Amino acid sequence: MTTPFDSFLSEVDEGLNLSEKEIEVIRLLARDMNIEEISNAREVSQLAVKARLRQARTKVGCKNNYTLIAKAGQVKILYVTDADPSEFPPFDMG
Repeated sequence: MTTPFDSFLSEVDEGLNLSEKEIEVIRLLARDMNIEEISNAREVSQLAVKARLRQARTKVGCKNNYTLIAKAGQVKILYVTDADPSEFPPFDMG
């Protein structure tokens, strides 16, 4: 039986054709940056950031940015860097 995740992986393998800019904003959003922060960091308008996220959600088949980030993590679009862990704020589970 094929699961929705299996279908998603096969779509990725066939190429969702996410652009580098779409992948970049997904990665920044996953690092807990908001639209304004991404816009400032990449020197593009907030509308451009929103458009890239919307295009990525459409290509991947997600209704919101949370599921987009989750699916991106599942297919290794998000990756662990060699950055110093102290650069990232601790998770607040409370």
